[in-house]
Amino acid sequence: MILFIMFLLLSVMTILILESQVRERQRFSLMEYEKLMYRFYQDYMDGTYRGVDSDNLKNQIPDDVSGLGLYNFYGESLYLYGNSPNHIEEDVFDFMPFFDRDSRTIVITRDFLNPFMPQTKDKALFDEISNRSYTNALEEAEETKQEMVRYFFLGIKDDYMFSLLVLFRSLQIIFTLVILFIVLLIGRLFLWNIKYRNQIEEQERLVLLGAAARTLTHEIKNPLSSIRLQSTIIKRSGCGLHEESLRILNEEVERLSLLTERISDFLRHPEGNPDPNDLSDLIMNCLSRYSDRIPGIENTVISSMMIRIDPDRFRSILDNLLNNAIESESSPSEIGVTLERRGHEAHLTVSDRGKGIGDDQLKELFNPYYTTKSRGTGIGLSIVLSFVKAAGGDIHIDSEPGKGTDVMLTFPLWRHEA
Repeated sequence: MILFIMFLLLSVMTILILESQVRERQRFSLMEYEKLMYRFYQDYMDGTYRGVDSDNLKNQIPDDVSGLGLYNFYGESLYLYGNSPNHIEEDVFDFMPFFDRDSRTIVITRDFLNPFMPQTKDKALFDEISNRSYTNALEEAEETKQEMVRYFFLGIKDDYMFSLLVLFRSLQIIFTLVILFIVLLIGRLFLWNIKYRNQIEEQERLVLLGAAARTLTHEIKNPLSSIRLQSTIIKRSGCGLHEESLRILNEEVERLSLLTERISDFLRHPEGNPDPNDLSDLIMNCLSRYSDRIPGIENTVISSMMIRIDPDRFRSILDNLLNNAIESESSPSEIGVTLERRGHEAHLTVSDRGKGIGDDQLKELFNPYYTTKSRGTGIGLSIVLSFVKAAGGDIHIDSEPGKGTDVMLTFPLWRHEA
């Protein structure tokens, strides 16, 4: 960024320097042309009033003069040379020199009845002087007005000035395009850098999740093995009083064992086996298991809409969010689940009115092993984020200490719904 700013400053300085050089060259050239104009005027006046043929003026005209014209009070020609106009119209007369790009010619015109480039900025005074000069000339005899020189036209072919102007304009365009290209390139690199950094952070988060999964799997398998062994010993004791309890115990042990095996698969393949599913059905099936801890939650009215997601992944998402809401010290009646459609997206919100989360903690919530709970593992929200992203969705948490937390999930609707 610093190099870009330096380049931009150097470019602007270069353009300004070139422009000042061009303008200085223009001013110098115009001063020389002004001298030449008044010399022609004086030569013409000397030849007219001293009886010298004014055609002799042609011998003093340089080759680069493309047009020379002197005109009387009415704009009628007194002397014409080259491509000068036959007549001057007062209403279209321009006092300022201009550059004719087609003929590469500097054109200078003058009305000697009007002061040229007055020193005063007082327009009223300037108009008074101009009107006085015009009035005095108007009162002259008709013969005098026919012969007096009022207008002057001078055209000078200047290839050097034309080349200089073309070069300056070309450099301006080139510098502008170069700066625009650099700005676009820096913008593109900036976006690439953000994307690359996000990928790196995602990879680091997945590495931490993998480590968490291995740790949890190892720590859970050991007590499960002990429970399975003790269950077998009890069953072999021959006492049939606890057959049903042992069956339930063994089923739960197998379920936990299967869960530990699936954790690594969840992390390696967060998308799972996605299929079009009715999001409202997935939510209601999950809520039905929380009716004892969140009374009335299963009666939530939710509109039907289809998304493409693995049902097991979604169940894990909502389980984590509902458990967090329950553990937030919120009243069960203040825990809510809402679903609404916004355009081509489904917006799911899990809210509570618990103790809330501070801004400094919000930044760390999705990092593995980070938790605000005394007995938490810190991987729940990391898994939620991984599963939501794999389904093409996004997650945003809005929380304030003492006022509760709103977790907002966004999922793209299935193409037949969208």
